[in-house]
Amino acid sequence: MSCPFVAGVYALIHSQRPSLSIHETYAVIQNSASPLPWYYNPSMLSSVAQQGTGMINAVSALKWESQVTPTQLNLGFSSATVTRNLTITNRSTRSKTYTFSHRPAGGMQYAEFATWQFGMMYPWYASTTFSTASVLIKGGESSTIQVSVAPPTFTPNIDLFPFYTGYVVVNNNYETYTIPYVGMYLFTSQKLFQKVS
Repeated sequence: MSCPFVAGVYALIHSQRPSLSIHETYAVIQNSASPLPWYYNPSMLSSVAQQGTGMINAVSALKWESQVTPTQLNLGFSSATVTRNLTITNRSTRSKTYTFSHRPAGGMQYAEFATWQFGMMYPWYASTTFSTASVLIKGGESSTIQVSVAPPTFTPNIDLFPFYTGYVVVNNNYETYTIPYVGMYLFTSQKLFQKVS
């Protein structure tokens, strides 16, 4: 039922905000979703690989007045810190101050569907830094900031091919936007590459 539900939410938003393009409507739906905890361990957010941005919140998607792009961050394969740009657009007529934070989510191991590791999550958390703690954006204007994501520290293990996930959070006291990220930790061990190739 996810496809008709999303289609219905899209139609609802488009009916109330027809000036938004397809990509802008998609961004509003993603930005306003709520990440959910992992079913088997509620103290950990479920991996982005399993839930994407999280549960759609149609009311927030209709009411909130900002947009963050890109709507998701692909950090690629790396064992080093990766930096990406985020553009915040204030669609309201008044100025807003935006602050930035981080919510780590469960890490996972690359595994075939039939193996026991498939679906398991671990507290492999990245850390983030931002180019600024906050930014004031006037109504109708945009601003770009940088977020740097440092992967978790791993001890090389030829049985492990981990990826880490989480959310960049953009808040303006009225609205909270989430931008999911996924990165694959790249070991330099030749043994690991021989193992997975």
